[in-house]
Amino acid sequence: MAIKMLAAYYSLGCDSRALFAGLEIENDPTFEEYLNRYDVIFLNMQQFLIEAKTGR
Repeated sequence: MAIKMLAAYYSLGCDSRALFAGLEIENDPTFEEYLNRYDVIFLNMQQFLIEAKTGR
């Protein structure tokens, strides 16, 4: 779950401002600087292994 939160924070792929609203991180001086500013590649290794086993 922590990895998903990091991906949501940094990823250009979504606007996650509402997700972090009211949390302590919203008060951090660098919050705006890094929020949704980067291309993020998220790999779900568990799903990858399941699909590799089933031959998908």
